[in-house]
Parts: sequence; C-alpha cells; structure tokens
Amino acid sequence: MNGYLKIGKLEESVKTFEGMVEKNVVTWSSMVDGYCKNGKVGEARKLFDLMEENRNEFTWCSMIDGYMKIGHFEVGFQLFSQMRRESKVGIEPTILTVIFESCGRIGRYKEGCQVHGLVSQLGFEFDVFMGNSIIAMYSRFGCVNEARHLFEMMCEKDIVSWNSLIYGYVQAGRLEEAYDLFEKMDAKDSVSWTTLITGFSNKGLTEKCIKLFSEMPERDDVAWTALISGFVNNEEHEKAVVGSFR
Repeated sequence: MNGYLKIGKLEESVKTFEGMVEKNVVTWSSMVDGYCKNGKVGEARKLFDLMEENRNEFTWCSMIDGYMKIGHFEVGFQLFSQMRRESKVGIEPTILTVIFESCGRIGRYKEGCQVHGLVSQLGFEFDVFMGNSIIAMYSRFGCVNEARHLFEMMCEKDIVSWNSLIYGYVQAGRLEEAYDLFEKMDAKDSVSWTTLITGFSNKGLTEKCIKLFSEMPERDDVAWTALISGFVNNEEHEKAVVGSFR
C-alpha cells in the first residue's frame, strides 16, 4: 500500500487498504495522508473520523495540513484546537510549522500570534527549524521588528533564517537594513542574492541590481530572470534585451 502511495497510485492504494483484514494506526494514517496529498480531503476526513482514539501525531498533522493546503484555514485551525483539547498526542513541531506557514500565507495575524505564544510556552521558540517558520510568518505579515527580535534571540541560525529576515525587510521596503543584513552573512545562496536584486528592482534602483548581479559568484536562471524583469519593469528595455542574450 505504501509503495502505491509513494508513486501516486491512490486507487491501487485504496483497493489494497480495503482488502486488508487487519489494519493498524500506520496503515490508517498512511491512507489519510495519501488522500490529503491527492486533494481528496473529504475522503481523508471520513477515515480520520473513524480512527477516533487511534490517531497519532502524523494523522493529525496530515489532516490539518490537508485542510490548509486547499484553503480551508478555519476548519484546519479548529482541528488543531480540537487536537490540543481532546488528544493525548504531543504537539509536534511539524504541525506548528504547518500552522505558521498557513497563517503567513493568508495573513492570519491573530492566530499566528496565538500559536507563537504556545510555542514559547513549550520551549520550541529558539529551535532553528521552528524559529525559521516564525520569522518567515512575521516577515510575510510585514512585522519585521518582531521577526528581527526572534532572529537575534536564536542561538543557532542557518541560511534560511537570514534569507527569511532579508525577505521581510525587502517586503517592508527597508532595503538598507536588508542590505546590511546581507553583508553580515558568512555564506549566501541564490535566494539571498535574488531577494535583494528583486527588492532594489522594485524601487527602480537598477544600477544597484547590476552591481549585486555582477558580484554573484554563480548566476542561475532565477537571478537572470530577476535582473531582466527589473529592467523591463523600469522600462529599461535596451538593458533587458542585452541581458536576455547573455
């Protein structure tokens, strides 16, 4: 059954599952996850409800994520609240990152702050994986000061931490602070460079875009696209044409 799910053959997985004489929490949870990943959240919920007390952390996370992915935030968040009230399973970081990503994506500031408060109580806040999710959420909200505060409190930071905060500054139009942070990075990747190039481009600062682009150790298609799009958006068509024939 799991083999079918891994290669996207949901119908075969369902037939195998239905033909099983004995099913355990792993097989039930795998089917819930399989339905959710194929957008069949209603079918997943039917199985989920039948499981009752046998749901584990993976089952809850799959179901909550399934609702979030199809835009049913309210139902997903209610299910998260139900899990906290009724379930004996622990709150796993994976579930929390699903909530943060969804809150940031659709602008649910109140709920995002509520869950951040829960994370602080649980002591997950300064974990790099969890911290990155919260920084990314606040950056999407435009709450860069909150994102920066958490960033400074984290004992360990990776390149995602830095890039998420740079993105927040760029989105807020605070390009000098974005650039200062960029300059402090020990290691930069394509996302670091292209985020700044896009930010300067949006402000019409194409000369700064060119300077950054010329300093990139390796230029990929994303960087070229960001540069050329910047020229086009600022009506510098000759530069865009020259760039397209690199």
